[in-house]
Amino acid sequence: MKFLLFISLLSFGKTFAQSQLCELNPTFFCSTEINLFLQSIPEDENSFVQLCELFIKYFRCMTTFATKCDISEDSRLYKYIPDLRSFASDLCYESSFLRRDYLRSVKCYKNAMPEIRLCQAKYDTNHDSYFSFYEVTDPKKIDDICKKHETNVGCISEEIRMKCGEEARRVFLRLIQFSKYLLVTCPRDTGDD
Repeated sequence: MKFLLFISLLSFGKTFAQSQLCELNPTFFCSTEINLFLQSIPEDENSFVQLCELFIKYFRCMTTFATKCDISEDSRLYKYIPDLRSFASDLCYESSFLRRDYLRSVKCYKNAMPEIRLCQAKYDTNHDSYFSFYEVTDPKKIDDICKKHETNVGCISEEIRMKCGEEARRVFLRLIQFSKYLLVTCPRDTGDD
């Protein structure tokens, strides 16, 4: 539904539609379909094809925001787009080592989901990535959000290690590193824009 609204807003191309578009939170708006899809983890080649199509939509959506809206207030949202695009390309390339390694561990990841969900519930990080550093100005709150995500990743990686072994844990941490997850979800302004 939100995607249809987005297409409608883009189709009109009027200042009114553009201003409405620019009022939306691009991270939340553009990632809705991916977030819904990732409620269950991709476990085969077909699910990767679907995920890659969603990545393409996501990048188009973020590019639209970047070109039609004033992004000077929070360029951090767009700073990692090239890295994320590279990550998605690597994950979507059928012969990539990252994809192969992930698929080798995916059955165990799926079996570990109850423990992973407990980590996610414990640290409640679902909506933190939608905050911008200009929206969250309290340094303590910023540190809390960043530490929560770091601790959540640590909890998940430890559950994966215990359930699936060290190699599966390393693959998970590579996914976190290449996706820039901890940089994107932490509303701290690194000042290197």
